[in-house]
Amino acid sequence: MHLVAVAVPRGGRGTDAAALLLEVVGIPVVRLTDSNMQVLEIPLRISCNLLTPTIEKSRASRKTQLISMLNHTTAEIHLDFHALLLDPRVAERAKTDVWCEKSDAETHDSLGHPRTLT
Repeated sequence: MHLVAVAVPRGGRGTDAAALLLEVVGIPVVRLTDSNMQVLEIPLRISCNLLTPTIEKSRASRKTQLISMLNHTTAEIHLDFHALLLDPRVAERAKTDVWCEKSDAETHDSLGHPRTLT
């Protein structure tokens, strides 16, 4: 006896989900072919979760989230910089900070090599 699986189309929406399963939808039947071979026919249908987004939809959603997050972060940084520019304490601290000086004093890294202030 040979085993043959026959998929019965469910109809309706397409099968664009990530995982497809075969679901038994009827009673298995043994049939004889023209050459007198016994074949077990099992009615099946494709079963998939139609609510699961496709890979393309997931990527598009993630891209939208990342772009929104980047825009939000950029806006927050601009607000913080603007607030720092208006704060007199920041200007006072900058006067004593070596990284804010524009002098020609040579600075060195931890190994003693000359370093250019950025």
